[in-house]
Amino acid sequence: MATPTAFRGKDVKVLMNAVDVSGDGRNVSFEQSADALDSTAYGDDARNYIPGLLDGQGSFEALDMSGAWAAGWDELLPGSSATMVIYPTGDTAVDGLVTLQTSANADDIIDASGHDFLNGEIVQFKALTGGLGLSVATDYYVIGSASDVFQVALTSGGAAIDFTTDITAGTVSRMSTRSLTFTAVMTGRQLAFPYDDLATVSASFQISGAVVEAYVIP
Repeated sequence: MATPTAFRGKDVKVLMNAVDVSGDGRNVSFEQSADALDSTAYGDDARNYIPGLLDGQGSFEALDMSGAWAAGWDELLPGSSATMVIYPTGDTAVDGLVTLQTSANADDIIDASGHDFLNGEIVQFKALTGGLGLSVATDYYVIGSASDVFQVALTSGGAAIDFTTDITAGTVSRMSTRSLTFTAVMTGRQLAFPYDDLATVSASFQISGAVVEAYVIP
């Protein structure tokens, strides 16, 4: 089983052993795989499996006019091992406001046309009319996220909060930033200068162990 993941754009931030190697525009992708190890012994009447380590491979590219590659070049040395942290939308909270539509209390589903919240992210209501049981300026975790709707809980993956009156107006904002952390074993690196004021950096790596995903408030 393999799960490809890719992030592109100027907001993506990449740290290698806490050193920012992002540059001015970047592209990072990896494919994670999980293998089940067979532990069946002679005489067993059914197959037995134990979980294998999550691993995979990936690549990183950056366009750099700011010199960020210079600080992180040593971290990309083939054969070296680094803690790689990827922030798909940057490492500061996205604070744009999303407008709420009328939301019935009967199902505790919040209508917010065009929202892009992901399950596990932390949000706050900045203004709220109705929605008794919910509060402004309080951290909630997104659950049940789908097109134009979501629910909120007090804990990540927890039960949806029951609000007892309809929401008739309000705004909500993402407060957290997503991060992916894993151990990267570098397998190659390249630096080129296609123009005097522009460097391009590329590197390849293997993933050792699991990729840990988290949502935190900066």
